Amino acid sequence: MRFANQARDDEREGDCIACFAGGRGNEPDRSVAKRCPEASPAPGRPAPGGQWRGLAEIMQVALDGGDPSLLVDRAAELLANVSAADGVAIFELSGDRRTLRLVSGAGEVARDADARAFPAAVCRPLYESLSGEGAVFFDGPMLATALAAELSGRHGLAFPIGPRLQRAGVIALLRREGFDGRDETLTDFVGSLAYVVASAWERRRTDAILALRNQALEALDQGVMITSARRTGEPLIYVNPAFEELTGYSSAEALGRNPRFLQGPETDRSTVQELGEACRDGRSIQTTILNYRRDGSEFQSDLSISPIRDGEGRITHHVGVISDATERLDLEAQFRQAQKMEAIGHLTGGIAHDFNNILAVILGNAEILLEEDLDVAHRPLLDLVIKGAERGALLTQRLLAFGRRQALRPEPVAISQSITSLADMLNRTLGEQIDVAIADRAGSRQAMVDRAIFESALINLAVNARDAMPEGGTLSIATQSFAAGDPALPAELSAGDYIEVRVADTGTGMSPEVLAKAFEPFFTTKAVGRGSGLGLAMVYGFVKQSGGHVAIESALGAGTVVSLFLPVAAEAAKEAAAPARRRSLPTGSESILLVEDEEDVRNFVARLLGKLGYRVTEAEDAASALRVLEAPAKIDLLFSDLILPGGTNGLRLVEQARAMRPGIRVLLTTGYTEEFEKLAKGTPEWILRKPYRQSELATMLRTVLGDGDAASAPGEVASRSSGDNPAVREGAMP
Repeated sequence: MRFANQARDDEREGDCIACFAGGRGNEPDRSVAKRCPEASPAPGRPAPGGQWRGLAEIMQVALDGGDPSLLVDRAAELLANVSAADGVAIFELSGDRRTLRLVSGAGEVARDADARAFPAAVCRPLYESLSGEGAVFFDGPMLATALAAELSGRHGLAFPIGPRLQRAGVIALLRREGFDGRDETLTDFVGSLAYVVASAWERRRTDAILALRNQALEALDQGVMITSARRTGEPLIYVNPAFEELTGYSSAEALGRNPRFLQGPETDRSTVQELGEACRDGRSIQTTILNYRRDGSEFQSDLSISPIRDGEGRITHHVGVISDATERLDLEAQFRQAQKMEAIGHLTGGIAHDFNNILAVILGNAEILLEEDLDVAHRPLLDLVIKGAERGALLTQRLLAFGRRQALRPEPVAISQSITSLADMLNRTLGEQIDVAIADRAGSRQAMVDRAIFESALINLAVNARDAMPEGGTLSIATQSFAAGDPALPAELSAGDYIEVRVADTGTGMSPEVLAKAFEPFFTTKAVGRGSGLGLAMVYGFVKQSGGHVAIESALGAGTVVSLFLPVAAEAAKEAAAPARRRSLPTGSESILLVEDEEDVRNFVARLLGKLGYRVTEAEDAASALRVLEAPAKIDLLFSDLILPGGTNGLRLVEQARAMRPGIRVLLTTGYTEEFEKLAKGTPEWILRKPYRQSELATMLRTVLGDGDAASAPGEVASRSSGDNPAVREGAMP
């Protein structure tokens, strides 16, 4: 090649040529700018040393990261001087590769033509050069005219910018006399310059990508840290702002240190060892680890570490992503706790159902015996039986309260007034060593709760506080109302207004281990016989069932604070007149089909119904009941347990019974309060909850059988609601 032969005549100039033979794809030498000499000009052509020195200067601008636009302008001017062209134009290919955009011009190509776009129809020779190798010579009147009118009729030379598969643009030269296609010196020089321009544009593109990536790292809300695996101790070489915010360490304080400085005395050593092994083995790892902030505070962090490798597969760096896991772990713990409480609730609900059946037998038979002519000495014994049954009923209420399966009678309750009304009783119950302080900031606002159970919950909390202050102290009860959306409200609550009842004591407090189990049923730190472990469990269940939230804070030696958040009532309470009470039980003579699978309960209820004057036919399951209904005997009322063996429940039995006897009356009973609540909302049947008293059963029977005076019978009977379905009667707890 002639250009190469000429280079051998001047060794130093040849060095430059070897470096910039862009048409050959050679990499440029960073020292080229220092090795370009002045040379004697060849006849009829610019001084060779000048053209290569100019190229070296442009190359140095590229190596120094100079402005690509300035570099391209200098390249166009250099080409115009070196090639004796009338005009030089440098085009950049658009992203869609359908348009060439003029980015610089020299000579007779007007500078004000910059940034003009030229489609293929005008620049076909240029587009053809993009798919070829090296220079393309052409006659270009159309292109010349488009660039500048005075260039009309000029001949052209086009040289692609960039590798064939990554073309970035075209350099075009226009000259009146045309170009010598054998002049390899010119084409190689243009090729070298095209290489420099391509490198500058590639660097610009790479810099833009790097800037975007850096902006992305800086904008992340997760901490990012990068360590150098090739330096001793693998120090940090980069941390983003989120890392600084999360840890409290500035980048100046963190860089140069190994990330282990975030660990502390409580950091799990096995997790640290696992992280080290993964890094040494070149594995990615995700884990959760306890770290420490600059101020010494602990935080659980989710940590992900991955290796970065060079082209030969060697690990050069590690990148870690770190985020605060405290909130996630808290939510997971709350979810697990809720699942555990729900499971225990199902268990306790089933126990309460069976216990209610037992209590129904004990309580009912004891009441019947009280009406008999017993020896005076035996009556106190029956009183003890009834009292024991009542205590058992209270226990089932607490079990059901924890499991959120008790039947509530929510009504608008003025919380502050309710607390004030309990003040005297609390003072007497807690004793002189305990000072009771009540602070009302809720005013007359009302919460939608069951008044009796709310007051019972409050007394439970007060008694717990007393037991935590054996040497005396202060019990503070404060109320405060919150509007919907108030940031002070717990996130667990649904949207709405709430009243907070805050019960605080100055007692011994609880350790974290005890605090974690505070709401669990049967868990107690009291001595045997001093507590059942159901007090806080009942409070928890009641508040949750009421649509609220309960929170507890405590520390050893710092007392305990229990906060109840109760939903504000939408409407004021409506006063209802207390029902009148009769002196004797209502009786009847109708025929009743009694369906109950528990034999003891069935025998007791049959005896009670007979005592009230009814004719009773017994059945132990749905199949037996249907056989009775198929017979011609008269049946006025079906009295059935809701839960029956054999796969048929009470509701299904009612459907089958009505198909056989359309006019039959129905009364259902259940010890499952959850089923009771569901039926209360969706069935037209009368329902009586176990365990019930004689008076309640007697009154309900007359109501269902159509006795108009039954509403004033002993016990509070069910009444018709404003809808199509009757309100459901809940048998009062003894």
